[in-house]
Amino acid sequence: MTHKISSVRFTSHEPSLKVDALKDILERELEGAIIEKADKLVETVFPDRCLPLGNWESLTRDLAIAQPPAIQCDGEDDVASWMNGIGDAVQQRTQSHILRKWSAQYCNTPLNGSPHTRKPDIILLDAAVADSISSGYELKWHDVRALSEITSQESFHMAIKATVAQKSYIMFLTQCDRRFVTALSFHGDRFRFCACDRAGVVHTSSFPIARSAGLVNPTLLRIIIGLMFATNSTIGYDQMMTRGPDGQIVKIMVKGKEYKVIQKVFSSESLRGRATQCWHVRRVNEDGNVEEYIIKDSWVHTGHTANEVEFLEKLRGVVGVPNCVDSEDVTLPDGTVDSTATRCNGCRYDEVRVNRRLVMQPVGELLTSFTCKKELVRGFRDLARGA
Repeated sequence: MTHKISSVRFTSHEPSLKVDALKDILERELEGAIIEKADKLVETVFPDRCLPLGNWESLTRDLAIAQPPAIQCDGEDDVASWMNGIGDAVQQRTQSHILRKWSAQYCNTPLNGSPHTRKPDIILLDAAVADSISSGYELKWHDVRALSEITSQESFHMAIKATVAQKSYIMFLTQCDRRFVTALSFHGDRFRFCACDRAGVVHTSSFPIARSAGLVNPTLLRIIIGLMFATNSTIGYDQMMTRGPDGQIVKIMVKGKEYKVIQKVFSSESLRGRATQCWHVRRVNEDGNVEEYIIKDSWVHTGHTANEVEFLEKLRGVVGVPNCVDSEDVTLPDGTVDSTATRCNGCRYDEVRVNRRLVMQPVGELLTSFTCKKELVRGFRDLARGA
């Protein structure tokens, strides 16, 4: 029952939720789905092979980055500048190109692009986007690559956890190609790292920002450098989806075949659970004919014995049941299946979800698209026949 209700929102489709309402919803969605002290998380998300920076130990020793300015409630600009300085130092030392930069420009201003009004402390942006803000580019939530929150309080209090969950939810809501969201939080002279995916939230322990001689903790350097230099797949994006200039998905790959998106027809508003998304797509087949399909994307619980693909195969040809043309469990660039279990490395957790994608026909229309009562009655009749 827990797994079932976690796939459904606890509220009706409100166009905009205030902080307290969204906080309450996400607390219930994430109940029993938060892992603490997952200290293998950083190396799991950012292993050496994903950091194209040569010898890691030599790099961290040669950089000798000093600790950041004192963390204050209004120190977002200073912390963002300090992290960007680390990126500049790494670029100069390794000749690697900075892919992303930090910005605190919207720490006091709600960011557009979401019905839920939130002000992010510090956000990670593509370098080209960060450089274009001053020239009038309208930044939106679909541009945000990662989060960073700061507080002068010594403890990693519940308010930070809640705000990270809320902003992660907004990023999932506005970025259909999101696999997981990462957040780096500074509290007093310590920091935490977390990843939010469709099975819940995974937190590391709190680590000191500085080590001996006042130098920055190598774990913190790994996080900052990884977020600024690693590939989009490493920081949580689905490389089988292609975005357009407005952040919307325009192409989807399934089993090596490219489908052009006509429109998105459905998107779940949950954070945890199946998080189903459906697109109306078309593809030019091998014979040159253009055909239209529905692609269904969801995060399937591996503990369920029922398999939707197997059911559709057994029901093939039954009136009213869609035909499954193709299906796959989405894989990462290294060939492994995309699973939430990856971020639970070293932790015991029962809820494991994999990203499954189905291609189906035929393509129908919404029942609400009827143009007259006669069409509506025919629609109900066909539903009864299919049942």
